[in-house]
Amino acid sequence: MEAHQNHSVLSETINLPESYHEFIEFLKDLDLSILREAGPGIWDRDLALHCLFQVAWLTTVRPFSTSPTIYLAGDYETGFSVVAEGSPKPSQDRSITQVSIDSQEIVRDLLDRVINGALASPKEGSSNNHNKATGQGTYDTTIFHQKSDIQQSEKPLNSCTNGDHLVTQAEIPFTGLRLYICYSEDDQISARIQINPGNIDARLATRLLHSFGKALSSIYENPNQSIGTVGLINSQDIDLIAGFTSAHAFSLPRDALLHDLCLRHAISTPDAPAVRSWDGNLTYRELTDHVTRLAHWLFNQGVGPGIFVACTFYKSTWTIVARLAVLMAGGAYICVDAHDPPVYLDSVLERTKIKIILTSVGFAEVLSGKVDVRFEVSAASLRALPYESCAPSSPVTASDPCVVLFTSGSTGTPKGIVQEHRSYASALTEYIRVTKMGPHTRMFQFDAYAFDISNNDLLAPLMAGGCCCVPTTSLTMEALMTDFADLQANMMFVTPSVAIDIDPDRVPTLKVMCIGGEPVSDAVLSKWLHRVQLINQYGMGEAASICAFNAELKIGHGSVIGHPACGALWIVNPDDTNRLMPVGAIGEILVEGPHIARGYLDPVSGKSDNFLDTPPLWMAQMHPGRHRHRLYRSGDLGRFFEYDGAVELIGRKDSMLKLDGARIEAGQVEHVLNKHLSAGDAAVVDVLGSVDGVSDPILVIFLFVAGSDRNTASGTVESMKFQPVVSDMAAYPFTRVLRDAVQQSLPSHYLPSLFLLIDRVPRTKSKKIDRRKLHMLGQSYYLPRREELREITAWPSWD
Repeated sequence: MEAHQNHSVLSETINLPESYHEFIEFLKDLDLSILREAGPGIWDRDLALHCLFQVAWLTTVRPFSTSPTIYLAGDYETGFSVVAEGSPKPSQDRSITQVSIDSQEIVRDLLDRVINGALASPKEGSSNNHNKATGQGTYDTTIFHQKSDIQQSEKPLNSCTNGDHLVTQAEIPFTGLRLYICYSEDDQISARIQINPGNIDARLATRLLHSFGKALSSIYENPNQSIGTVGLINSQDIDLIAGFTSAHAFSLPRDALLHDLCLRHAISTPDAPAVRSWDGNLTYRELTDHVTRLAHWLFNQGVGPGIFVACTFYKSTWTIVARLAVLMAGGAYICVDAHDPPVYLDSVLERTKIKIILTSVGFAEVLSGKVDVRFEVSAASLRALPYESCAPSSPVTASDPCVVLFTSGSTGTPKGIVQEHRSYASALTEYIRVTKMGPHTRMFQFDAYAFDISNNDLLAPLMAGGCCCVPTTSLTMEALMTDFADLQANMMFVTPSVAIDIDPDRVPTLKVMCIGGEPVSDAVLSKWLHRVQLINQYGMGEAASICAFNAELKIGHGSVIGHPACGALWIVNPDDTNRLMPVGAIGEILVEGPHIARGYLDPVSGKSDNFLDTPPLWMAQMHPGRHRHRLYRSGDLGRFFEYDGAVELIGRKDSMLKLDGARIEAGQVEHVLNKHLSAGDAAVVDVLGSVDGVSDPILVIFLFVAGSDRNTASGTVESMKFQPVVSDMAAYPFTRVLRDAVQQSLPSHYLPSLFLLIDRVPRTKSKKIDRRKLHMLGQSYYLPRREELREITAWPSWD
């Protein structure tokens, strides 16, 4: 009873906005034939309206929830059977139903499910357990559908009549909201909403009412559309989104070239440090001299606009010289790793028609036979080149390529992204502004050279007049901290999994830490928030790796990526970019701005339709001056957070798993698990057992517990060990906590059937978890032991 009273105290009522009466008038003469077609036994207007209200509300709330499942309670029992004559009588029992909805489901089919009482998940079924409705979700919903004389009704707000049964607020506690819909004999309809202000904002609830009206109209007009295409956005949303996206960043002058922006400081501060490295230091004067010599040599070799030059270096001063020299000659550089698999390396070199490779001393022999010309860049080799007082007379322009970024691609084929001078310079200019770089900046260049972030680490500090600090080639955490201190760096970009392992006391000069590439855990935030300026950085190669920043991180909100620095972010329907999502609803993130790449290198690289050369109509309507701006479909899911236009990152469109026909978003499960993990721990959700057309899938969580005696760093990742948690008594209680957390937060089909302890976490070169490698190794372990492992998945003590 105490819990019920607490909910009562927290509740707040929102009356129906005046403009909402537009759809109420529409409902007066509503033709319910669509319901008769779906279920001929439903001819009673009261029940028909109830079905329609449920479908409209489910459709409204669905995109706002991070879970595909919503708990719904109604005044009429949703599990009634369809009869040929008459209609079912209202039940005095209050059935709480777990509803799973797919965006591809047809509205008419959902109506049919409502009418036939088939809403509940197959594994869950309808339940009369009132606690079921009090889950953790913000949008857990109770609909009260009341027929009464509105004008004369004196019933208190926290009660609603269900036939002869009075249902009071205290009977069903709630964490989200209640929707009251009342109508009279003459079809006057009113609605009001009651919320738990601790979970949902009153302004959002008001806009939900508006979206509810839009959904009702849309469903009525076209019951054959899919749930995901039902129109929800209203005028309030449009006004908010227009404000969020109005501060469009400038684009640089048309003639802006990356190398000029970096080397201009040779005139104003020629003796300022430009590069500090274990293998040599350079001032801006010295850097410009080396770059100019090598640029003339490249120009004489035929390098110019549209010509690609490969660069393969270990960590070195000369990496920066090589990249800037290629740009000054008019070409575009491509960073490759000499130790990459030959098939990968050959693919990159062949598709870019590389004729020249610039390398570190000793790499030329490794690459023998790959290209026509190999040049080892060093102090000695550069001194041997003629002195040049000015740059070569290359016809390069700001619209020419400057770099081709290669990533692994979803199929394993290297994906080439072509960036231009203007786009990359625009992104870096905004990066400098947001992070407050300047001549004081000493950027620690941590990331591997083959990855896009390395370009930011090298070029941004030079554009700002600062210094780029290059560490040794050692990859150990001890070496990282030692090098950082020796170089007296004060800024760095790392992934959260690296940040958690750095000892703050070992890097006393660190002032600004940018993190990104992975979800930011509370452990990382707790460790660094009060020690440095911590900035969550979001981006991808197609947008120069810089799309949004959050410099106001808060514990519990590590998924908030903040505001765009260069351009704008939009949230659209994941299945249809022509439809904007309401504020707070989850959709695909579209990136707009001058930092968008030219496109992909070739058809092998990726889908060209990821780049939208013609913006959707809604953008031209909101911002007419930007009707020719290009956009990029990120494939990431997000939503506008709160009411200031900040964006929260939810997950990936393509991280969806399927198990027994049910969709499972791996990121949702991992988000729940991460709240209970300690620093260094890792949990990865996967489905194993489906291979070669034989389907025997099982939901598995790979669990790495830092500091465990079973962990080993010896051998290759292919030799990693898997162990069922039931055979480890020390880990068993911990995994019980994790499973209970999932059970309390997500639908039943999200519950893992098996925990597998792993002794290491396979990672890519950029230090992200290598999910593909882990899946392949997990399959190899699971398939030969399928029957044995399935027998131990049902743990009696968990029931």
